[in-house]
Amino acid sequence: AYANGRLYLTCEGNGVVSLSVNTSTPSFSTCDSSCTAAGTWHTSGVGTVGPPIVAGGAVWAVSTSGAGLYGFNAATGAQIFHSAGFGANRFSTPSEAGGQIFVGAGNVIRSFNMATGGCTAVTISASPTTVSSGTHVTATAAATGCATSPRYEFWLRPATSPNWQLVQPYGTSATYDWNSTGAAAGTVYLGVHARDAGSVAAYDAVASTPVTVTTPSCASVTIAASPTSVSGGTHVTATATATGCTNSPRYEFWLRPATSSNWQLVQAYGTGATYDWNSTGAAAGTVYLGVHARDANSTASYDTVASTPVTVTTPSCASVTVSPSPTTVVHSSSGGTHVTVTATATGCTNSPVYEFWIRPASTSTWQLVQSYGTSATYDWNSTGAAVGTVYLGVHVRDASSTASYDAVASTPVTVT
Repeated sequence: AYANGRLYLTCEGNGVVSLSVNTSTPSFSTCDSSCTAAGTWHTSGVGTVGPPIVAGGAVWAVSTSGAGLYGFNAATGAQIFHSAGFGANRFSTPSEAGGQIFVGAGNVIRSFNMATGGCTAVTISASPTTVSSGTHVTATAAATGCATSPRYEFWLRPATSPNWQLVQPYGTSATYDWNSTGAAAGTVYLGVHARDAGSVAAYDAVASTPVTVTTPSCASVTIAASPTSVSGGTHVTATATATGCTNSPRYEFWLRPATSSNWQLVQAYGTGATYDWNSTGAAAGTVYLGVHARDANSTASYDTVASTPVTVTTPSCASVTVSPSPTTVVHSSSGGTHVTVTATATGCTNSPVYEFWIRPASTSTWQLVQSYGTSATYDWNSTGAAVGTVYLGVHVRDASSTASYDAVASTPVTVT
């Protein structure tokens, strides 16, 4: 008998032999004692049989020694059927019609319902059934009504395509792990073909199940700044919180002075939900700190955005007072009296720094006598000072101020 590129022959004392036919040569494979060539097999332990036929994916042959009808898997040679014994002519050849095998046996004809070992049904389920791109889905199949053990083959088809793709060839595993990375949003069908281990059919039963692929995203994000009002040089911590994310969120931070329409990227996407802004050099006014949030598996520039204002003030001191002690000294060309000048600044954004000056009433020009520093006092030695009035002055500014001074004050000392 010949079917599907194979030739099936009776071998005296060794049942049936399967040989692969090469029509291009033409030639066919050999089957020696080991019979390991591709497409070859031989039965054993069945003795001599009559001429075989191929029907329903099986090879059928009748024993010449009264052992009955045999059925073998056409692809593997595995025995899938053996009837009770009956006598038959040496050249008795079975025939097939309507799903039955008929055998002439003496003066009777015996009929057998053909069983090829197929699986009657298969189911498939997916877990989870709704995923965002990048999530793994486990497809699990279960075949029933199989003569021996089932084999499974898995397929995949997006709803947007009419074509199924083979993703896992036939094997004993009843599961398939689908990595949905790159899958477009919509429905994807996972399918399975099932067949009995002894079946030569493309499949005995099929089934499929839908999986919904959603676009991974975050629904919303908020951002808060602490503190919300600063003087230049103060650090501000911006904290973002994303909600409604399919997976875990990623954050990207931006900054924009109110005087500009352009946002500047200050921290690229990452898992960190905070950004530390050093306000050094920021002009007084409003600065907006913004955040872009997106799902870890999102391919969008962002899923959601938010921003919050920070007020930047000019660091300064509001006022300063100055007092001398003593307020009157006696003129001396040597061993003059020392005067302690004490300044007090108020309303400073940070800490104050002081700069001291001196001017005799007889001139309009001030002289710097002590540069800016944290000391609020200046010790003036009045030796050599002319009789009259001498003014002692102070400039004060905030430690972070860039102005020449924020406030000034002076006080007179009388030299007699």
